[in-house]
This record gives sequence, structure tokens and C-alpha cells, in this order.
Amino acid sequence: MSLESGTEKEPSISASLHSRGAYYRTHNHRNNEINSASCSDYKYGCCELFDSCRVSYETDNATFVSEGIHIDPRKIHKHDEYGTNCPRFEDMVDDYSRVYGDPNCISTAFGCCDISTVCDIVSYSKQLYNESDNYVISTYHTEMINMEIGVSWTGITKRDESGSNCPSTYDVIHKYQIGFRTVADDVRDMFMIFCMLLFFAFCMNLGSHKRGRRY
Repeated sequence: MSLESGTEKEPSISASLHSRGAYYRTHNHRNNEINSASCSDYKYGCCELFDSCRVSYETDNATFVSEGIHIDPRKIHKHDEYGTNCPRFEDMVDDYSRVYGDPNCISTAFGCCDISTVCDIVSYSKQLYNESDNYVISTYHTEMINMEIGVSWTGITKRDESGSNCPSTYDVIHKYQIGFRTVADDVRDMFMIFCMLLFFAFCMNLGSHKRGRRY
């Protein structure tokens, strides 16, 4: 689908291009593919999130420039040219908020931490629909003005006005890549390991006791 600059269309896009949330945490790779950390080892390469973008006026015609961050392909990688199976940053932030956030942060002194998803929304839309730079720039400016569309709440309470404790793009991606684990998950795993070791020790002791009774 190609949308040229002359196409009559409002310069706005859906707040979420992929509303699949936790789907990505359980359907993130194909069992018949290799387990490599190198993007080049996969047919379509790595999934990426666009965390930085700008309008460049270095040439006669304004161009939209964006930069992305690769997601570890061992967690998820592109299954087609456009990475339609890949998570979008907005979905990651939503999951992050549900797991680590507190809805009451809005009533605190400095409110909740938020994070911009504008670059990812606009850049991925440009890539997926082959939109012209003129249309994308118009969309980008509209989204920047209407920040409620291009901003996601993390649910984290700000410690100060500047939000010095707020999660970065890398923080959110890291949590995604480890499956949004919590302290409770770690405690549960440690408990399971302890139980297995205890059971193993019990079995060893029982076997030793039975061997001793034979003499």
C-alpha cells in the first residue's frame, strides 16, 4: 500500500499499530530457526524499535530521518520483510506499566513517568505503508503537537520534577527481553530450585540408607 503526499488523508495514525501485548512474550520465535545473537543470521534480520527521529533540512527537500534499536533476535526476530510480527514500542510500554507500574502514581507530587512513542509509531508506519516523506513529516508534526497520542505512561512514580528515575527506552526493551520478570518470579524460581535440591538430597540419603541396611 503506497500513500503519496497528494493522498487525501488526515495526518494522523492509529495510537497502536499492533495491539497484541503479551502475545509477543509467548510467540517470539520459531522452533525450527537458529538461536543466534547476530541479525545477519536470520532471513529478514532483527526486529527494531525507532527511538529517535527528526526532520532533516540538509537537502532541498525535507526528509524524515529515524534511528532504531535492535531487539535480541534470540527473543524475537522478523518473520517477514516488514517485521509485522515484531512488537511495537507502545505495546512494550503498556506491558511494562501493567507489570511494574502503579496506577496511583498520577496522584503523587510529580505524577507518573511517561515515555515518547512517536518516533516508533511514525517510522514504522512509513516503512510498512511506504509513505512519502511529505506525508510522514506532516504526521510527525501533528503527533508532536497532540502529545497524548504519542506518549505512553509507564506507571512509575516520578521522584522529582525532572523524572530522574524514569525508565529509558533501553530499560523497557531490557525488561521485555527478560519476559518482564519481577522479584516474585525470582523468588518462585529460587524456591523451586531449593525444593528440587532438597528432593535430590532426600533421594540420595534414602538410597544410601538402603545400601547400608544390606550389610
